[in-house]
Amino acid sequence: MSFSLLINGSEYNCNVFRETVMIREALQANGSTMDGTIQLSGSLAVPLGGHEVKFYKGGVLEFAGRIQSVNHTRPYNANQYQISCADYTVDFDAQLIQTILEEDTAGNQLRRIVGLVGRGFTADSIAEGPTVGLQEIEYEAPSALASRIAESIEHQWYIDYERNLNFFFVLDRAAPVASIDFDTNVTDYADFDFNVDASQVKNVIYLSGATVKSGSNASHAWLGDGATTFYPLGYAPWAVNTTTVRVNNVPLEIKLDGVDSSAGDGGSGSNVYLCLDNWGFRFPDNSAPAEDAAIDVSYKYEYEPLIVVEHAASIAFMRAIENTPTAPSNGRHELKFQLPELRVDNEETIIDYGNLLLTRYAYPVYVGKFSSRTQGWGIGQHFTGISAQRGIDVEFYVTSVSKTILQSSGGISEFKYEIEVTSTPFPG
Repeated sequence: MSFSLLINGSEYNCNVFRETVMIREALQANGSTMDGTIQLSGSLAVPLGGHEVKFYKGGVLEFAGRIQSVNHTRPYNANQYQISCADYTVDFDAQLIQTILEEDTAGNQLRRIVGLVGRGFTADSIAEGPTVGLQEIEYEAPSALASRIAESIEHQWYIDYERNLNFFFVLDRAAPVASIDFDTNVTDYADFDFNVDASQVKNVIYLSGATVKSGSNASHAWLGDGATTFYPLGYAPWAVNTTTVRVNNVPLEIKLDGVDSSAGDGGSGSNVYLCLDNWGFRFPDNSAPAEDAAIDVSYKYEYEPLIVVEHAASIAFMRAIENTPTAPSNGRHELKFQLPELRVDNEETIIDYGNLLLTRYAYPVYVGKFSSRTQGWGIGQHFTGISAQRGIDVEFYVTSVSKTILQSSGGISEFKYEIEVTSTPFPG
C-alpha cells in the first residue's frame, strides 16, 4: 500500500524514511503529532517550521498539520532532516478569543467559537449536546474553551486532519472490537500493561463559591423624606428583570446603574436605577421621592450555598478496601471544590456539576497500554477490557494512539498501533 508525503503542496514521496515515521494521535488540545526523517533530492526545498504537511496511506489522509521544528540530523549529510509536526490545533489557537457565549447548547457555543476562529475551520462534526450556561470570555485560547465545555458535559473533542472540529459524547465511538480478553488474545492485543491509581479518589465533594438566584423574594419598605435618592438593600439583587420598585404603589421602570446611567446624570422621575455592586437602588439626583411617599421593593437576590454531593457506592467500595482493625476507614474521601465563576438559577445546576465530578473521581483510575495490528484504532473509542488474571473488567477509553508503518509478510504495508487507554475519558 503506497504512502505519500506532501510539504507545502510539493511531493516528498520517495524522500521519507518509512521506518522513522511515527504518528501519535490524542484528544483535546494535546494535539496529534508526526515525526519522521526525510532525505532531500533534486530541487526539493528544505522544510521549514510552519510549512503544511500531509501524509497519506493508500490515498487516505493519516496526518495533516504544520512542521513545528526541523533538525539537521547528520552534519556530514546536508540533505537529511528530521521533522516534528503538530496537527491543526496550532492554527486553531493562533489567536485568543474575547466574546460572550450566551446560554445555549454546547454544540452551538462551539460553532460560535469555530466561526470566530475562521481560518478555514469547519463545524460539520459537532454533536448538539445539552445546554450550558453563559460564558464571558476574556482572551482565551479556543482549545481551552472547547475543553471546558466538553468536560462539563462528558463530551470529548479534537481537530481532525480536514480542519474540522469533532465534538462527541464519550460513549459514541466504538473501538474495532467491543471487548478484549487480555488473558487469552495475546496475539492481536499484545504487551498489555496497566496500573491503578487510587490517589485521585474523591467521593464526597463540597461545592462552594457559586452564586444562586433566590427562590423567594426579599422585600423592604421606606417613607420618602424629599431628599434621599439612594436606598440600600439587605442582599445583593440578582437582576433588573427580577426586581420591582414602587412609589405610592406605582411601579417604576428599572434600569441598570453604571450602564444605563450614572450618578449625576439626572434622569426621569419615572425611572429608578438598580445598583448590583452597591446592593441598592437610586432615584435620579433631581427626583428624590416626596416626603412620606411610600417606597417599596421586591426582588430576587443572590446567595452562595455550600452544596455537598456524595457517591454512596464509592464510599462503600473504598471502605471495603481500606478498613482494617489497625487502620480503620469509613471510605469517605472528601474534596472542597470552588466554583467562583458559576452563576445559576437554582441549586440543581450545582448538584449536577458535583455529580459530574463524582463520575470522574469516585473510583480509582485504571491506565493501560497495549500493542495491536488490528487496523482502525482511533482516539475517542471505547471498549471493555477483561483480564481475570489481573482482576479487571473495565470500560476503557482510548486516549492516545501511536502509529508506525509495518510491512507484513505478504508485502502489504499496514500500521502497528501502540494504544493508551484509561478508565476515565478526561485528563487530570
